Amino acid sequence: MRRLFFEVELLSDTVLPVNAATEGPRQCLSYIPGSVMLGVAAARMYSSSDVDPFMLFHSGKVRFLPAYPIGADRGHSLPVPLSYHHEKDWKDSELKKVALPKEPTAEFRNFAMGGSLNRPKNLEGKFFTANGLLFDPEKVMSLKTAIDPSTGRVDESKLFAYEALRAGTKFLARIHLDDDVPTTVDQALVDELTGGVVSLGRSRSAEFGRANISQVDRVQDWPESGYNDGLLIYAYSDLALYEPESGAPTLEPKPEHFGLDMEVDWDRTFIRTRRYSTINAKRKKPDLERQVVCAGSVIAFKGNGAGMDPASMRASMERGVGAYLAEGLGQVMVQPGFLEQELPFFPERPDEDELEGAAEPPRDELVTWLEDRVKLNRKKEHAWDLANEWLANIKGHVNKSGGPSKSAWSFVAQAAATAKDGKTLVQELLESGRKDGKALLRKGVRQEPWKVKHKGATLVDRLEKLVGNGVKNRPDIVLAAVQILARQAIKELSPKGQ
Repeated sequence: MRRLFFEVELLSDTVLPVNAATEGPRQCLSYIPGSVMLGVAAARMYSSSDVDPFMLFHSGKVRFLPAYPIGADRGHSLPVPLSYHHEKDWKDSELKKVALPKEPTAEFRNFAMGGSLNRPKNLEGKFFTANGLLFDPEKVMSLKTAIDPSTGRVDESKLFAYEALRAGTKFLARIHLDDDVPTTVDQALVDELTGGVVSLGRSRSAEFGRANISQVDRVQDWPESGYNDGLLIYAYSDLALYEPESGAPTLEPKPEHFGLDMEVDWDRTFIRTRRYSTINAKRKKPDLERQVVCAGSVIAFKGNGAGMDPASMRASMERGVGAYLAEGLGQVMVQPGFLEQELPFFPERPDEDELEGAAEPPRDELVTWLEDRVKLNRKKEHAWDLANEWLANIKGHVNKSGGPSKSAWSFVAQAAATAKDGKTLVQELLESGRKDGKALLRKGVRQEPWKVKHKGATLVDRLEKLVGNGVKNRPDIVLAAVQILARQAIKELSPKGQ
């Protein structure tokens, strides 16, 4: 069997609903289902004459596994086994929160290997890496309203919310191919999946679901353990099982589903189930309801296994069990190493200060525009602060009679709006050292209101000093500050009746 590995990075928030319901709360999955990855490939390759679409998408010879999130330690993750439990009020002594322990502790147990707790609580819904990092991907809520197509306005009583995976989250996707699949299919899949931005999930035509896919090197397999008085099978993905005799769906795992001559050990088995219906976009209709055993379930068997060893069992289940294998269902791990201990511990668990920071925001036009808006708003705030500082400095001048009128301040605002830069504004409007004596506020009848004095200095001299210092210290905001000063002066300082 051949394997391909890909990293999926979300460029925008992505909605992957738990079910296809259109009413009620819309919860989002914490991973990318294999059916979504299959759909991306099918949209680009189904009509291609170079590959057989039935072999690629329907035969089960090519399997698109679910893409699980990549941890902050860059490790690929799995759903936490449902057999992992901790005491209800227990917290890791080092991290002061629930975490996978670095050392064995009686308050954190793998019930598939026995033991008990007074008030057990499991870690459902979380993921963990081989190093022992426990996490769940970050999600965001978006409140939306439907638009009435006949009016183009908001449709009454149609407010709804989406839960979505946050942009910047990364996932590891896998594709398994049987040996009899032509090797040319491998490169065709790589070329199509990595050939530009893809769309995932719901509301793809709006703001959601943009992602980038890149091929990565083969990742290291999870550790395995040997056969030890029974067998533990971990559900890597959801399992869609059917009764061997009738073909009816069942939520009760049986040895026949796994090709075993053993007996289910229900005391050490921990499963969770769910039911859902997928929407077939081609037919625009829902497919048959699926009743599945959830990923992360642990199924225990007892007996000698008719002499079978874990290696041969793994080989027999390599392609998966049950139905919908092409969409990544039915994948299992036989006797994984993380289930072999009653008191599991992860000595290589990274410290929080060793982890990567928050995911970098995606670099697209919208993000660039938003960052520019933030910078502009900060400049405006600084300009207002500078203008208010100047205003406090000149109140003593213009509160006297004979100060500038509203029209005089409007002239200053217009000059600042059209000036090339702050230095040019000072030269043309205020500078006292000009040899030609043509500074606009220092000549003719226009200079009279600006000559009003306070504490021995004229208003125009004080403005020249303040604005000049602004040119030296904050040239990027000085023009905006002068305009704000002039507008505030019109409102607060102009003599009444002028």
